[in-house]
Amino acid sequence: LALLEALDAQGLVPRAARLGEALREAIRARAVAGLRGVTGDGLMIGLALEGGAPRALAVARRLLQRGYLVLTGGSAGDVLTLTPALVYPEALVEPFADALAEVA
Repeated sequence: LALLEALDAQGLVPRAARLGEALREAIRARAVAGLRGVTGDGLMIGLALEGGAPRALAVARRLLQRGYLVLTGGSAGDVLTLTPALVYPEALVEPFADALAEVA
C-alpha cells in the first residue's frame, strides 16, 4: 500500500507514460538500422531488430559499453527490452536514442 501511495504522490505513473512515449518517438525519429518495430507501454519498451538473437545481443553489448543497460527478449531473442526505472532522467531520452542509432 505504501508503494502505491508513493507512486501516486510522486506522479510516477503519468511521468512514465509521458517519458515512454517520448523515448519511443525519439527512437522512431532516428534511422536505426534494422529496426522492425517499437512497442511498449510506459517505460517498458520493446525494440524488434532484424538479424535475430545474435544481432540483438551485439547491439545490447555495444549499448552497455556506452553505459546503457538493456536486455534481449522475445521468443526468438531478437528484441531489445528497455525497462528503466520510473525515475529515469528525461535528459537521457535523446542521448539514448542517438546511441542506439549509432550502434545498431
